[in-house]
Amino acid sequence: MKLYIVRHGQTDYNAQGKYIGTHDIPLNKTGCNEAVKARKIVRNINFDRIYCSPKRRCIETARLICPTTNLIIDHSIRERNVGVFEGLTKDEAQKKFPELYARVITRIWDEAPPGEETITDVEGRIFNFLGRLQANLKNETCLIVTHGFISKMINYYFHSNISEEQFFEFSLKNCEVRTYKLLSTAAQNHLSPT
Repeated sequence: MKLYIVRHGQTDYNAQGKYIGTHDIPLNKTGCNEAVKARKIVRNINFDRIYCSPKRRCIETARLICPTTNLIIDHSIRERNVGVFEGLTKDEAQKKFPELYARVITRIWDEAPPGEETITDVEGRIFNFLGRLQANLKNETCLIVTHGFISKMINYYFHSNISEEQFFEFSLKNCEVRTYKLLSTAAQNHLSPT
């Protein structure tokens, strides 16, 4: 199975450098233009299925990329809940919650601030999602429209031997397309980034 991963287009929160997890905000004009450009990248690909986060920014991106295809909304690929940091810039979060922010940036996998998911929780739901795809869809080509942190976790599924530093350094730009191939027995990165 071939997977095409796309991070949603830009939102005002992205442009302002704000944490965004559960807030359901739309694409801005730049984000809409990015999605149209992504459509040109994948225009010759016939997707058997399109999986999409339930967040508006992802749904809008998916509909701009593939306007005539039905979306499969899957809550497993929603963005990580960032708890009390939601809607704040890094500077604002650091000033408002200095001790908490200091702990979070140490990248603790099994602890989370109030209302936030742990990285381990996100890992579990993304690995389960990809495992379901791997078990049930053998020769299909799928598009997954999701979020920044989720794209990190998907990349980690295919490169589980990377360091923690490499995990956090990996980043998809808004509407960047990344391609992977799922084999029947193991996940394996097959193609270079598109």
